[in-house]
Amino acid sequence: MRAQRITLLLLCFVLSALVSCGGIPVPGVQYGAYLAKIDRVEPEIPGLIVKETTAVVGAITVINETRRDIYIYNEEGYEEILKITPSEVLRKDKDGQWVHLRSSNVMSLNWGVGISYDDHSPERPRGQYNGQVMKEWVVHGRVDDTPFKIIGRTVYYLHLPPTPTRTPEPAKE
Repeated sequence: MRAQRITLLLLCFVLSALVSCGGIPVPGVQYGAYLAKIDRVEPEIPGLIVKETTAVVGAITVINETRRDIYIYNEEGYEEILKITPSEVLRKDKDGQWVHLRSSNVMSLNWGVGISYDDHSPERPRGQYNGQVMKEWVVHGRVDDTPFKIIGRTVYYLHLPPTPTRTPEPAKE
């Protein structure tokens, strides 16, 4: 009998944890997500590929097919925080030195560059915020000495919409 009570308590605990974090849908309650929507890249740079992702916190993915180094600046737009080379991603440490982050030419951006919306969640059950722009943003960067901007907005959705890909022309040799 005691084992059954403990099992029942554990089951109730697990179910309540799943419901509270959105792991199990509850009838009458809608769960949403913040998605980064890309409006444009200025200027278009061949080989700089920017994609919207389905990450629920609002993020974009930058792919370096330029064969040159891409630098991404912080939210204020004045300090380089990421370097995406054709073969690796580096970040600046507290001493200002570039440190290897991963062996890839792909990096997901959200926190630190001003894309993520971290204010209070809109009131979800009624759904009146579906499709509402919560934040407009600009990510500053450069490819070698050519500055660029990724301009977009973070939008709240009750249900995740399909995510298109923004793919400029391939790099010319």
